[in-house]
Amino acid sequence: MISTFRGEGAEPCGIMVNYVKNHAFFNKRSINSLCNVPCRNASLQTPAVDVVGVGLASGQIIIHNIRFDETLMKFQQDWGPVTALSFRTDGHPIMASGSPIGHIGLWDLEEKKFVTQMRNAHTTAIAGLTFLQNEPILITNGADNAIRVWIFDVAGGDGRLLRQRTGHSAPPTKIQHHDQSSLNILSAGQDGTLQSFSTVHERFNKSLGHGTLNKTRAKKKGVTNDTAKLPAITTFASETARQSDWDGIIACHRGFLVTTTWNYQRGSIGAHKLEPERFNKNRSLNVHAVDITSCGNFAVIALSSGHIDVYNMQSGFHRGHYGKDKAHAGAVRGLSVDALNQLTVSVGADRLLKIWRFRSKELLHTHTLLSVWFFSRSNNTLCSLVSLRPLPADYEPTVIMLPGTCPSRGEEVLDADSSEMAEYISPAQLDEHLITLSLLPDSRWKNLLHLDIIKKKNKPKEPPKLPKAAPFFIPTIPGLVPQFALPSTPSENQSKIVNLGVLAQKSTFYLQLENALDNNSYEEPVKLLRELGPSAIETELRSLSPDMGGDVRVMQSFLKMISSILQSKRDFDLAQAYLALFLKLHLRFIADQPELMEEAESVSAHLEETWMSMQTLLNQNICLLSYIKSALL
Repeated sequence: MISTFRGEGAEPCGIMVNYVKNHAFFNKRSINSLCNVPCRNASLQTPAVDVVGVGLASGQIIIHNIRFDETLMKFQQDWGPVTALSFRTDGHPIMASGSPIGHIGLWDLEEKKFVTQMRNAHTTAIAGLTFLQNEPILITNGADNAIRVWIFDVAGGDGRLLRQRTGHSAPPTKIQHHDQSSLNILSAGQDGTLQSFSTVHERFNKSLGHGTLNKTRAKKKGVTNDTAKLPAITTFASETARQSDWDGIIACHRGFLVTTTWNYQRGSIGAHKLEPERFNKNRSLNVHAVDITSCGNFAVIALSSGHIDVYNMQSGFHRGHYGKDKAHAGAVRGLSVDALNQLTVSVGADRLLKIWRFRSKELLHTHTLLSVWFFSRSNNTLCSLVSLRPLPADYEPTVIMLPGTCPSRGEEVLDADSSEMAEYISPAQLDEHLITLSLLPDSRWKNLLHLDIIKKKNKPKEPPKLPKAAPFFIPTIPGLVPQFALPSTPSENQSKIVNLGVLAQKSTFYLQLENALDNNSYEEPVKLLRELGPSAIETELRSLSPDMGGDVRVMQSFLKMISSILQSKRDFDLAQAYLALFLKLHLRFIADQPELMEEAESVSAHLEETWMSMQTLLNQNICLLSYIKSALL
C-alpha cells in the first residue's frame, strides 16, 4: 500500500506498507523530491511488480519503480490535474488517465507515447477509472451521476460505449408517471435535463436531453458549449393521447417566460417555444404552472403576472386566455383541467380559487381561501384498498364537508382509519341475464375433443414391468379428489343370494341421469361432471350408448341436462365442451333416433338463443370501447 503524510513543518512523504509483515519498509524519498511538485492526485499499482503510477495536479503522470527508486517514464496531460488512473491487464500495455473536464487519455507504456483520447466521456470530472481483470472493458464514473462501460474492440485503440447507467447530476425538481400504465416515470432535475425512468427494466430508461432555445446550434456545439441552453425545469405536464402525432410534454423553466414542448417518442425537445406576445419578451415574468388537456390538443399556461393562456399543442398558436384582462390579481400558483375538458381550476396568490369553463373561458365560481388546506382523502383510491361491494338500490350517500383549519361546533370528528374493509364474496352468478363461466382450469374441459391424440402421444413405448415386491396401497375411489375406499363389513343378516342387478355396469352419473328423467333436476349430474377429469368424462359419455350398455332414454336425459345448463346461463364453457364431445361420440346414432333428433334440435335452439344474446352484448361493448378510444373528448 502507498500512502502520504505531512508532519508539522515537514514536506509530504511517501510510505509503502507491507501487509504481510505489518510494517512500513520504504520511506526513502519524499514526494516533492520525486515529482518536484507539491501535490499528488492519484496513484495506482501497475500490472508490473514493484511499479506504480502517480498522477499529479500539474497533469504529469510518473511511472516509478519503488524497489530501485527509479523513474521509468513520464507523461504530460494537457487537460489539467490527473483525477484517476487505470491499467489494462489483458495483454495490452495501455494506461488510462482521467481529467477534470470529462476527457480520458490512453497511453502506450511500451512505446511511451500518447495513443488516443476519449473526449466527453463524462460531462464533469472523471471520478474513477477501472479496467476489468483480463478484459478489454473500462468502467468509468463521474460527478455527473453516470456510470459507463467502455469496450476496446475497434481499430485505433479507442473505446466504444457498451452500456451506461445515468441519472440527474443535480437533485430532481419534479417527478410524475408519464401514463396510466405507470410503466415510465418522467423526472426533471436541477441540471436542466428531462429524463424517463422505466419501472420494468433499466434498458428502457432514456434521457430527453437539456432544454435549449436553439436546437440546431445545441447539436453542433454540444450541451456544455451551448450558450442558449435553458435553466432547470420547475414543473411539467404530460399526456399520451396524441404523443405519436405531435409533442405531448410541456415544461416551464426557472425564471423564464418561455415554455418548451417535448416529444417523448423521439426523446428530445419539441418544436415549439410558447411565449405570450403581449409582454414583448419581458424577462421579469415567468411561468409558474402548466397543464395539458386529456385529449392532448391544448396546453394551459399560468404566469406570474396572473394571466392564464391556452395554446394549441400541434401548431403552437395562441388560442385565448381566461378572464377579461387577468385571471388572478396576483401570480397563479397552480391550475388543472378536468378529464372531460369541461372545467379549469386555478389558484392564485390572491387567495382565490376560481373555476372556469374550459371552452368559453367563462368564470363559473370563485372561492376565497381563508387558510391553506388540502383534501387529503381525494387520492385515497391510490394509497389504500377500496371496497367494491355493491350498494343497494335505495342507498343514499352521506355528505362530507371539506376539512378546514378549525372544526365547527357540534361537528363529529371522523377517524380516517375507522372505516374497515368489508370482505365481499362474489355470488355464483351476478345476474340471471348474464352468462357465467365455470372458472374451472382449462385442462379440465378444453382438451375433451383431443383425448385420442393425447393418448397416442402418452402411449408408453414399452409395457410396464411389475415390481418384484409391490408395496401395499390402500384402495381409493376414482376421481380428481383422492378418497379412500372403506372396506365393507358383511353383516350377519346380509343375504347370501347374489343379486344379478348389481353386476350391471351403471355408474353414479348414469344413475343420476335416470333419476333426473323423473324429477327433472340436473344439478347432481352436472356437479359430478365438474369433479371428473377429461378421461373419466369421456368414459361416462361413451357408456351412455346402447352398444356400451346404455339406453336411448339416458342419452335423451343428457341432452336435457345440456339444455338446463344453457337455460340457467351458468357453466357456459362446460356445456359447449360436453356437447361437442357427446356429438363426436354418438352423432351417427343420434341421426337414426327420432327422439334424440328432436331433443338435439331443442338444444340447438337454446344454444343459438344464448349465443345471439351474448354476441349482442359483446358487439355493444366493442362498439363502446372503440368510440372511447377514438373520440377526443
